Amino acid sequence: MKPFSAQFSSYAIVAVITCTLSIAAPSPASAQAVCDGSTLLEHTFESGAAWSLCAEIEEHAGLLLTDIHYKTPQGPYRRTFSELHLAGVLEHFHNESAETNVLSEAPFGGENFLSAAATECPGRIENISRTAQASTTSVASQNTAICTHHYDNRILAKFKDTDVVQSHSWDLIAAATQGSDAWETVYTLHEEGSISPRLDRSGVVSRFTDDPRFGNTAAPTTSAGAPTNRYAVNMTLLGTWRAVPVFDNGALSQTIEQWDFNLQPDLGNRRPMTIETIETETLRQVDREAFRRWVVKAASGPGYSLQVNNSGFQYRSNQYNWALFNVAFTRYNDCERLSLQAAENCGSSIDDYVNGQSLLNTTPVIWFSQSMPIAPTAEDFPMLRTRSLTFSWLPFDWTDVSPFAPDVTGGGL
Repeated sequence: MKPFSAQFSSYAIVAVITCTLSIAAPSPASAQAVCDGSTLLEHTFESGAAWSLCAEIEEHAGLLLTDIHYKTPQGPYRRTFSELHLAGVLEHFHNESAETNVLSEAPFGGENFLSAAATECPGRIENISRTAQASTTSVASQNTAICTHHYDNRILAKFKDTDVVQSHSWDLIAAATQGSDAWETVYTLHEEGSISPRLDRSGVVSRFTDDPRFGNTAAPTTSAGAPTNRYAVNMTLLGTWRAVPVFDNGALSQTIEQWDFNLQPDLGNRRPMTIETIETETLRQVDREAFRRWVVKAASGPGYSLQVNNSGFQYRSNQYNWALFNVAFTRYNDCERLSLQAAENCGSSIDDYVNGQSLLNTTPVIWFSQSMPIAPTAEDFPMLRTRSLTFSWLPFDWTDVSPFAPDVTGGGL
């Protein structure tokens, strides 16, 4: 197996510097990320592919990425997203009727932010700027370090009789705590240009019930050997992310498409593809039978495809209509930043943001929600094994052929 690094000796992470970006409204693309009071992070893989972006610690979302640029081994830097961050976390403990809005009760970027320590980071520690919205002096003075990690990843491709192409990835990891709960927000930036956000939930099992309908036995006996007759409460976790795509040289020429691949028995069990252009703000659900996906792309063609392969569960809520859906498409409004929020002169949830405005000739915002059940077992007592929500943004038509194919890279890797 020959990796991308066969012709190179080392990879590079550029030192953190301060730069100039305004996130109020997306601006035209530049050669690399340009930051304003936030922190520039750059990583070059041994193949020559690279990422350049701005990072800051926002009070509620925690790690916020802006002005994200990517380059193939042969090409220039090109803008992908102007903003990408966690926008909401709901927890529903099954013995309760109401959900908990985690980012409101325990903001990931406030006092709950857990600065990374070198002893617990397998890679490199980066000190990240905090946004100006820090609510207290004590919060503003906290360390805000994250962990960055470069590592070998999955096999990317196999071309004819050439060696297997091994890819690499770069993780940006921020941690937060909420009582006995532990959280990590992770952004994995892959060598081939895809981005995989992830939310990890672990910590100490701390909620119990005497009703076996709502939990599983976490510890069959006490330390003295007596039956506990107590059950660790089951729960459902919902994570929501906000993405603002701005490709290449402008924000006003992007199109959102919904692709369905419905099985047609009358066509001999074939799956013809149907494409719908989404022109107004709307809420949509994953359709597993139709293999549904969404593509957002520039007028010139390149874009990103939202990969929802891990959406195996459907969340239910008696409080929030938007939580019944997997995806929301809205028109850009800088005050609409969280799935649930208490902002003056702005909506209070995604339900308010989706109000029928046109998505034509404007900057779109894509909200993606994913859920999963967590049912603690004896193996989770007292430390809950990490549960993860994750999905991917996959590059779409950025290059004519694979930039990692042997004929592109010079006959071999």
